[in-house]
Amino acid sequence: MSVDLELYLQISLTLFIIIDPIGYSLLFFSLTKDYEKEIKNKIAILSVFYSSIILLSYLFLGNILLGLIHVEIGAMKITGGLALFKTAHTIVYGDKNDYENVNGLENPFKIAIYPLSTGILAGPGTLTTIIILSHEFTEIYEYLTMILGILTILFLSLVFSLLTDYLNRIDKNILDILNITIGILLSSLSVTFIINGVKMFFF
Repeated sequence: MSVDLELYLQISLTLFIIIDPIGYSLLFFSLTKDYEKEIKNKIAILSVFYSSIILLSYLFLGNILLGLIHVEIGAMKITGGLALFKTAHTIVYGDKNDYENVNGLENPFKIAIYPLSTGILAGPGTLTTIIILSHEFTEIYEYLTMILGILTILFLSLVFSLLTDYLNRIDKNILDILNITIGILLSSLSVTFIINGVKMFFF
């Protein structure tokens, strides 16, 4: 039993585009810049820990849940596409006010749950993508490959968030170009999901 390298690269690249560890790290810096390093590191670890639990749960239970509530995978693809398009819009246009206005000063660790975990790393777009990608999985190696892909991107997000003090020294224009490129790719992926979902209903 082994990991499918081609599937692993596909999953990892897809999740990298959706989660956008670079943009995540910049938002992490914005939300935690007033905290001591020890608190920032703990928030970074907690957000990835919570996200891993949520994403792995959806990997194994998401399609079962869809069956229980009688939701077609085509509908999930359309919903996921819309959620991803909203995320892409946020990445490209930098409209992160809803996240940046979160006040975690009383209990800074709350932001590890929202927005860092449930808003971004394991947000609606990521969850629907996990369900869509795993919908036709039948072999154990496919699930193992998905798990490895999820953990890889979450680990990258953790590393980038721990290095935000250094990343913040990089020319902002370079980071903006990278983010916009990721946002455009994500927009294309979201449209693909929507088109495939519509096809499942009408063709």
